[in-house]
This record gives sequence, structure tokens and C-alpha cells, in this order.
Amino acid sequence: IVNDKKYVVNSLINKTDITQYRLNNIMIQKKSRICLSLDIENQDDFFGVLDKVGSKVVILKIHSDIIVGNINEFIKKCILYSIRYNFLIMEDRKFVDISYITGKQYNKFSGWVDMVTVMGNVSGDVIKGMSGVVMVKDMSNGTINNDSSVMTKCKDLSVLKRLIGVVSQTKFDHPYLLTMTPGISFKKHKECDQNYRTVEMIETDIIIVGRGIYNGNPEENINHYL
Repeated sequence: IVNDKKYVVNSLINKTDITQYRLNNIMIQKKSRICLSLDIENQDDFFGVLDKVGSKVVILKIHSDIIVGNINEFIKKCILYSIRYNFLIMEDRKFVDISYITGKQYNKFSGWVDMVTVMGNVSGDVIKGMSGVVMVKDMSNGTINNDSSVMTKCKDLSVLKRLIGVVSQTKFDHPYLLTMTPGISFKKHKECDQNYRTVEMIETDIIIVGRGIYNGNPEENINHYL
């Protein structure tokens, strides 16, 4: 309100636009497409891995609800490391509920993460209430999901401006959304319900690698995926 008059202000860019711009720049600067899925509960071990490979990672994918210890200290340290090593933070929450509930859940992350994951069967209102959203089409614990109803739903949601990417085992046909593929390892194999493929088999924009990097020698392992 200025001089008792109300004005509507529309922003030309939003947080998602900034995140997408930063991610593209980081990928170019580091010559990397690696998203590190760091599913380690112990904080000392967690940040110990990051000290070894953080400079080669473009996204750090986390499940903050599995972290043991002081979560506030974990958050502060995550932010510090993301600045030190220049990567983005993605909370792999996989939101899947009505927008009223997901809005409340998202409040736990909105102030400190860059991206969040959302299941591809949610309503558009869920995505509209967030930023830096990565939509999950299919994961690595099943066959490639080419079901027409799933594809149609994901295509319908893909027009929403808060989206930055799609988790998929195959390239998602879209002019600006990045395709991120999990289940990458040294060799093609199956472990429990996880189906692993090699980096040479993946033609998508970003590869999501976890145990293939942090098990054993992270500094040596990560070079296999660059």
C-alpha cells in the first residue's frame, strides 16, 4: 500500500528460478552431474564423506529424518558445507498428501533446503505451495514406469512453474525440466529391491549415486562417475 492505494506486485523470478540457475551454473563449473545420495545416519561420518567429495557434487540428497543427534546442528552444518563446497541441498521427503498437510510438512524445510521431492501422483496444489520441486515419476526399486496414466499425470504436472526436475529411469521429455536418475553403481545388479545400472547406461541430466560413492573409498569412487 502506497499513499492509501493498493498495488499488485508480481515477481519476475522466484526461488525455483534462482535454484535452477544456480544448479546449471554449478554443473558447468564443476563439470559434474552427480547428486550424492548420502543416506548415513551418523553425523560425523556424514560430513566426513562430504569433506572428501563435496567439491565434485552438484546436489546433496538427504533424508534428514534418519539423522541421529541434534537436528538443528545438522541443519546448520549442512548449510555451511553447501556454501563451502558449492552444492545444492535436496530433501528427499517424497511428499504425498493433500496440500493442507504437505504445506505444514514443507515448513520444516522451506528455510534451509534448495529442493524437495514430491510424488508424481499429487495434486497441482501441492506443488504450487513449494519451490524447487523435483517430481518423482519412477524410482530404482521397480521396473521403468511407462504406464500411460502415470505419464499423463506427470505431463499434466510438468507445466507448473515450481518444478525444477523429474526423478525418472529414462529421459523425461520436457524443454527445461532436468531428469534425475537414481540407482547408479559400478556394475548392473540387483540388491534387495534396488535395481542398479552403470553410469554408461544413463543418458539423463543428473545421476543420483549413494553407496557406489560413500562405501569404501569415496575419493576414488566418485571419479568413476565424473
